[in-house]
Amino acid sequence: MLAMVEAGTEQAVDLGYANEAYFASLERVLESVVRALPSVTESARPTIVERLRQVAKRAESTGWGYGDAVREMTMAVISPRAARRPLRRARRS
Repeated sequence: MLAMVEAGTEQAVDLGYANEAYFASLERVLESVVRALPSVTESARPTIVERLRQVAKRAESTGWGYGDAVREMTMAVISPRAARRPLRRARRS
């Protein structure tokens, strides 16, 4: 699932693609990745967290609130304090 989010984010950034439904789909998959992280082995988590950081960094320049949503979801994993807050999708402007 994470590979799909990585590829989708790259495609959006590289092609300048901006479609609300496309980003909403990527957000749903990313949310599934974040929710599944506790079931991943301790040894695999650092790699996944680093990949999530890279996706968040790459998504910064995208539209439709996608970059904000990615940052918020990944911070739930990267920052222990942020992880205590419930996940929510960013508002569309």
